[in-house]
Amino acid sequence: GQMCLRTSYDKGQFELDYERHCVPDLHANLPHLNLKNLFAKAVGEKRMGLGRAIKFVGATFEGRAHCGLDDAVNMSKLLNISPEFGTLIKERIDAS
Repeated sequence: GQMCLRTSYDKGQFELDYERHCVPDLHANLPHLNLKNLFAKAVGEKRMGLGRAIKFVGATFEGRAHCGLDDAVNMSKLLNISPEFGTLIKERIDAS
């Protein structure tokens, strides 16, 4: 298995929520992919936030920044528009 997150910050938020709600972290031992870094690598950029990435591919940002569901919708746009991004994710998952 693999856990795909937009940033390492998101991984920390999951850990805090698990602790806060006394729920076991079933993802603790799974490697995670930092999708923000992988997208930047796929398009040959050093760093790129989600809003800039959406503009980079010519899409429109929907919803509120840093809202989990809205970020997931916008991240899925990157997967649909950038085949390089999807290929890089698949390679990382296959390698784990």
